[in-house]
Amino acid sequence: MQHTNKLVAEGEPWEGLDCILDGEYAVTPEDQLSIVDSSSMLEPVTRARALHRHRVVAVGLLLIALSALALAIFTLRSAASARPVALYIADSTSSSEEQIPIRALDPATLADRQDRPPIVARSGNWVLSADGSTLVEVHYGDPAMSLSSNPITIVVRDGRTGVERTRFQPSADVIYPRLSQNGRRLVVEHRPAAGTTSVDAWQLLDTTTGRSGPVVRVPSNSVDYRSWVDPEATRLYVLVSPGFKRDAIGPGPSTLISYDLTTGAEIGRLALPNVVEGSWPTDRTAVQETVRGYVLSGLAVAPNGQRLAIVHGDADAVTLVDMQRLQVIEEIHFATRVTLFERLGLAPAVVEAKADEGTEKEATFTSDGRHLIVYGARSWIDANNRPDWRGLGISLVDLDRGEIVAKALGDDAFLWVQPAPDGRSLYTFGPTATSSFVLRRLDATSLQVLADRTFGTFRWLALAPTP
Repeated sequence: MQHTNKLVAEGEPWEGLDCILDGEYAVTPEDQLSIVDSSSMLEPVTRARALHRHRVVAVGLLLIALSALALAIFTLRSAASARPVALYIADSTSSSEEQIPIRALDPATLADRQDRPPIVARSGNWVLSADGSTLVEVHYGDPAMSLSSNPITIVVRDGRTGVERTRFQPSADVIYPRLSQNGRRLVVEHRPAAGTTSVDAWQLLDTTTGRSGPVVRVPSNSVDYRSWVDPEATRLYVLVSPGFKRDAIGPGPSTLISYDLTTGAEIGRLALPNVVEGSWPTDRTAVQETVRGYVLSGLAVAPNGQRLAIVHGDADAVTLVDMQRLQVIEEIHFATRVTLFERLGLAPAVVEAKADEGTEKEATFTSDGRHLIVYGARSWIDANNRPDWRGLGISLVDLDRGEIVAKALGDDAFLWVQPAPDGRSLYTFGPTATSSFVLRRLDATSLQVLADRTFGTFRWLALAPTP
């Protein structure tokens, strides 16, 4: 029970601490202050002070212990999130090369690491799992021969040593290998026979046993559809639109279709009327060809596999989708953070090309799933009736605030964009104006360039946490 201290003489509540006032008052067992002889109360007062002091010390020690525990938890979490990464690079070569070294780069400086021997792949068609545990190579035979007499071979290696684990031959001619995050599942697309249209078929393969899953067939009218796989490689997502049909005259509303790769069944469809896509002919010509208009949206799957983001190709907007329920969570129309110069009208304006013929956007989530990295390119026909294009740079979108919080690299375009697992760095790779290619490391928050390295030709890259 909580007691109220009172002064006997005044009879009014006293809200101070239990203490001695001018040597004339002391706390009685009934928590009442009485006028007494201070000398007779000296020993009880001393004990009261000591008890109070011990309580303060005990509380202080408890707070220190709790602070130490919180600091230890924070340190462990920080150490886990700051897990070092391995950055790999390989030359772009023909698939017939016998040995292709996949070199390790310093993730901070982008220089070659002399202390890490390269992993040797035996095919130019390779893919590394996101956790770095598994490397898969696809070996193609002579394309002039039938598949039955010249089968494709898939080789599975240890992603850190390059040691072969197993090899097997799929039952179909496959392309575009994609690995699950842990490297246990491989998703491939069936390659159509020469002179035929796409068979729109996908299949899941077990990298341990080589066992094939059921075939997933995408609707045949989804010409030039694009596809994405969730981190665990259990679901396939495709974005289809009538704007991609051969008789299309403009962009059309999109539909997101989800498939279960383990059963081959269609899970569901989600109509997205505000996400328009397509590719269609116009009535204009340039360089003796019909000019085509196009709009392509970007799609990204969150690291935890729970939501999906679609960046509109024709607007500064993002549609967020719940991947389990296949329902729209919200549509975000984001704005760029305006600088003081822009508020005063002193910033240089970006001149929009009047004959803009198309925009394509791409996106990827940051490692924490709270931000979206958006990039892409646009093309148009210039005043001399010549095609021209530029990149859209790179933007960091805060999904909670619905705002572009950072932009960088102006008109650059990118072929590969990957955030580091620790959330501190962002890596990009793309062409330059001098026909070379540049690899950059950016600060993941400000998008400031921290390091860069130029290559004369295209390179394949991969990023994975170190063991």
